[in-house]
Amino acid sequence: MNVYRPDQMIARALAVWLALAASGFANGTFRLVVLTRRLGESVAHVVSTVLLSVLIRVLSWATVTWIAPRRGADAVTVGLLWLVLTVALEFAIG
Repeated sequence: MNVYRPDQMIARALAVWLALAASGFANGTFRLVVLTRRLGESVAHVVSTVLLSVLIRVLSWATVTWIAPRRGADAVTVGLLWLVLTVALEFAIG
């Protein structure tokens, strides 16, 4: 029997957020090391923004069934968790 466990959903959402954050750092490094040198600062910034948006979309879509929100409220909880963690990270690293 598969029992619903909100704590498991939160733990999985946190794991996915860590992967999203790592993707963001990798994207920033790629922009600085590769894209800026080849495309210039402004174009590299645009390309990097689009690339990270696609990465976030793909990772979110690929993991939503694993996170397993059961109701709309659960999905909102995951989104709010990701929002709070992202804002906290931005303030922490500047």
